[in-house]
Amino acid sequence: MWKVVVGLLALAALLSATWMAHAVATGIAIPYPDPTPELAAYERFHLGISNPLLLCAVVAWMVAGVAAAVSTGRWLMQGRRAEPVQTD
Repeated sequence: MWKVVVGLLALAALLSATWMAHAVATGIAIPYPDPTPELAAYERFHLGISNPLLLCAVVAWMVAGVAAAVSTGRWLMQGRRAEPVQTD
């Protein structure tokens, strides 16, 4: 189960890095205060690409978090077994 969690965490990190790299490479990370109409169209076009990348990264982080929580819960429940108390 931990291999699944590690794989999901790697996928989430890769999607986050892709989103950040796209924002920095296209220059939409810090928008201009008064853009020209051409620059505004350029930013809108790349925001249309950046927003789905961000959504995919967020969903991947959420799925990885749920998988990690389930895996941790199973590990905690599996490791502790109650032993009956003996009375003499």
